[in-house]
Amino acid sequence: MVIHACNFAANNGNGVESSLGNTVDATGNWWGDAAGPTAPAGDGVSANVNYTPFLTTPVGLGYGSPALSVAGSPRRQPVGVRRLSETRLPQIP
Repeated sequence: MVIHACNFAANNGNGVESSLGNTVDATGNWWGDAAGPTAPAGDGVSANVNYTPFLTTPVGLGYGSPALSVAGSPRRQPVGVRRLSETRLPQIP
């Protein structure tokens, strides 16, 4: 599984969890802390989640939302992604 360009923040527990033991490529994401998912304010990751390099600022939302890219073989049982949270756009008057 591949997850890139997402904002993970304010989850209770890990932002990404590999529940089947397969390696998840979660590089290039914002983890709620500039020091990454292992920092005190960062959304954590379980074992078998590759998170480096990570973003030091949130993904800019502009007119869209963060991209979630999931890649894998349909013949295999997918790795469970426990929590995904996205930043909400401010209301424009």
